[in-house]
Amino acid sequence: MSRLFNLRAVGGPWWPQKKPWRTAYRGVIADEFLDAMSEDDRTNRWLEILQRPEHATFVAEIEGHGIVGFANGGPEREGRQDYRGELCGLYVLSEWQGQGIGRQLVATFASWLLDSGFDTMLVWTLADNPFRRFYERLGGKLIAEKDIEIGEQKLDEVAYGWDDVTTLLERKTP
Repeated sequence: MSRLFNLRAVGGPWWPQKKPWRTAYRGVIADEFLDAMSEDDRTNRWLEILQRPEHATFVAEIEGHGIVGFANGGPEREGRQDYRGELCGLYVLSEWQGQGIGRQLVATFASWLLDSGFDTMLVWTLADNPFRRFYERLGGKLIAEKDIEIGEQKLDEVAYGWDDVTTLLERKTP
């Protein structure tokens, strides 16, 4: 169900960023900012992300429905030594949430991190993100907080960390 996203998929029938931000952050990030998001800006941002050799983006694809979610990230971006990998983005379309797709995407990303030499991971999310408890259910511990600015809005962001990403790998059934 998960596969590595590639440049050929850019601009395809489902584009993983504009719609996710608008749905996940409505009521958290100012509507004016979300409504003003440009398809071209988001596409260019994704082209930049997909061309980073140290990053990976995985998508969840359901036969007959196409891409329903994504996870992406790479090395931790601020130079921390205690958490070396970073999940930079995770999203599952609302109609597919609660079916284990997000958990599988995180497990796939964690496996990639291990293969890339990273055994720890963190993820930053908005403190007011209604889905942040997902990371707690996966065993993430609250490790940091910071103030950020999106548009002209000041927001609080929190980080969850895993000291051992093997705890995120899916258990295989015999």
